[in-house]
Amino acid sequence: MTGPQLLTSLNFREEKSTILESVKMVKVQLKDVVLRKYRFTDQTSVWRIYEKIRTEHRKTMYINALKSWKTQLVCMILLTLGTAISKTMLVGYALGLAYLGLVIYSCYRLHVFLCSVDNDLARINLDYMKQGGHFLIATYHKQIIGFVGLSSNVDSDDEGVFELRQLCVDKEYRRQGVGEKLLYTIIEHANSLPNCTKLEFTIEPNVSPLGIFTKFGFQHKLNIWFGYHVHGLATMKYQRYQMKME
Repeated sequence: MTGPQLLTSLNFREEKSTILESVKMVKVQLKDVVLRKYRFTDQTSVWRIYEKIRTEHRKTMYINALKSWKTQLVCMILLTLGTAISKTMLVGYALGLAYLGLVIYSCYRLHVFLCSVDNDLARINLDYMKQGGHFLIATYHKQIIGFVGLSSNVDSDDEGVFELRQLCVDKEYRRQGVGEKLLYTIIEHANSLPNCTKLEFTIEPNVSPLGIFTKFGFQHKLNIWFGYHVHGLATMKYQRYQMKME
């Protein structure tokens, strides 16, 4: 995808400031949002924004796990078996509640894992700043309000595959084109790399940034199921999208 093609797919609208999730939005003049390369001194601010965004998703993760058909089915089976074996519903209820407790604990451990800075964000210079990778910081009046990374996907079977990772915008600055500006600029960087033939990203379905990616021409490739702690009781579905570079 060429620069002009990307530009036509992008809409830098400065929308009216709104209240989102009971948080007062900060009115942003998009022309004053400065994008620059990551510096080591940015690490604390990057961690803060990432942890805050993961915490936003915590409630939804608990609700989805408890409402899932798998959780409800297992609870019904335990309730039935416990009642049949002990001749009292008390044991069945106890088994069902114990399983719900395991689900909640598993979700908690998964949330801790996702919020951990002991991952690629703890090694930005090592994981991103090599083989054509990049990590872009968005600032507004010298305050960091978002970021996005581009790394060479060494795990891919195809050569020339780069992965977009960690597109994050602080809650108070969303829905004003900051994420689109970050994404447009990082894709332009990828487009300038002679060894980049495909771009990929992996995301949780039904999250707000997904529409930004599809606007740029990314297409759904496959689903990935991820389980963590307590024998996979907390399972998260991810979707992988891909775009060919021209």
